[in-house]
Amino acid sequence: MFFKAISPEMKDLLDKFAQNSDIYKNFYLAGGTALSLILGHRKSFDFDFFTEKTLNNRWFDFLRKGKKVKIILEEPTTFIALLNDIKISFFYYPYPRLKRGIKYLNLELASLEDIACMKIIAISQRAEKKDFFDMKEIMERINTKNLIGHLIKKYGRDNLNCYHILRSFFYFQDVENSIDPIILNKTSWNNVKNFFLNKEKEFSKYLL
Repeated sequence: MFFKAISPEMKDLLDKFAQNSDIYKNFYLAGGTALSLILGHRKSFDFDFFTEKTLNNRWFDFLRKGKKVKIILEEPTTFIALLNDIKISFFYYPYPRLKRGIKYLNLELASLEDIACMKIIAISQRAEKKDFFDMKEIMERINTKNLIGHLIKKYGRDNLNCYHILRSFFYFQDVENSIDPIILNKTSWNNVKNFFLNKEKEFSKYLL
């Protein structure tokens, strides 16, 4: 686990989540923070938790009672709060996990395969540079054929706009002005773009 990817304040929060039964019994950690903890490739600054269960308001009582907590959004499928300026999001996410991930104390982190699928959807909806850095790291560990297979298994081909996904992965203009992530290895934005451009034919082969 690469704790250098998060701040000491986030590490303290992570420990609290991992010991809070309302959290670790109902949610798993995914998104860029989970991936960065697993791979150590960049800094991450927020927490994204997901569950296949209907959200229960009681699960968030510990946040509501906090002195330095600001509730940003509270809906049937989403709960978002700021705690000491750290954004914490909880989402109802009905798609079954492909496999179990690793655990930190009691808290489960999503598997690399599940994070990969969720990142693909994120890139197709509202991408930032950090998402492409994340996907490069993932695709250096999961080949394209298997990656697309996981995507189809998780969401179902009929639920995927494959042409839009393909375009999203190889059209970088929309993200050029987004914030540069703090990278902990030597990967540059040009490295990332070239990596994906070299994957375009392979991506098309398995996705379309």
